[in-house]
Amino acid sequence: MLNVHLRINDAATGKPTPVRLRVEGPDGFGFPPLGYSATFPVGTGEAVGGHVRIERENWWSVTGSCEIPLPAGVPLRIRATKGPEYDPIDETITLGPGQMAVRHSIQKWIDLGPGWVRGDSRCHLMAPHAAWLDAAAEGLDVVHLLAKVRQTFSHDGHTYPMAEHLSAFSGADAAVERDGTAVCVNTSNAHPILGRVSL
Repeated sequence: MLNVHLRINDAATGKPTPVRLRVEGPDGFGFPPLGYSATFPVGTGEAVGGHVRIERENWWSVTGSCEIPLPAGVPLRIRATKGPEYDPIDETITLGPGQMAVRHSIQKWIDLGPGWVRGDSRCHLMAPHAAWLDAAAEGLDVVHLLAKVRQTFSHDGHTYPMAEHLSAFSGADAAVERDGTAVCVNTSNAHPILGRVSL
């Protein structure tokens, strides 16, 4: 196994761009980038952000460049997506002996032009930076990450009300913003009689 530097560039800029990535061997095993787990839980509120299971396949969100331990001499299927405006990458390669780098470009097939905002108006249980990475990998402009109170069982045997990531509250401003993608942290509030409101 070699640590191979994989880079996915935006064809328009020539610079690395965040994508959702899957590299698999001939047996269908998905090779995770360094720092990511090959397997992860998918229950509500478990290990949210940076990866996703689509059907029975694990995918990882990367910033556009990463290192992945990969075998040489066997066919490897590389797939990358960046939301519906981009043509997905789906190629099979075989690494040569000592090959340490793989480069690909992802290209828009349609440009919606000015006036369109691609966004997710309701997202929960993610850290702001994880929400940014997933949003950028999906080609989104903005994500509203809504902190909400949920009852959390503690090791001390008690249950406490907690609002995860409320300390990152940003209101109308972005808590995290980079390369055209912004994450705003706001709140989702629920009352048994008055109903629900997101601020």
